[in-house]
Amino acid sequence: MFDRDVRACAYTATVGGVGTESPTASFIRVAQRSGKPNGVFVSMKSSGQASVVVPFHLAVTC
Repeated sequence: MFDRDVRACAYTATVGGVGTESPTASFIRVAQRSGKPNGVFVSMKSSGQASVVVPFHLAVTC
């Protein structure tokens, strides 16, 4: 959650950890969070379309 309304902003996410960590290959999607003007929805899937949890980086540009 952010400290302001981010509905008019652009969201960019990439799978990635810190340092030399190499996360599992996967897909990540971002969108406005329904009912939460200061939130961003992040969804991660494996190449086989199963839900996964991997480290990621999120940038919100307003």
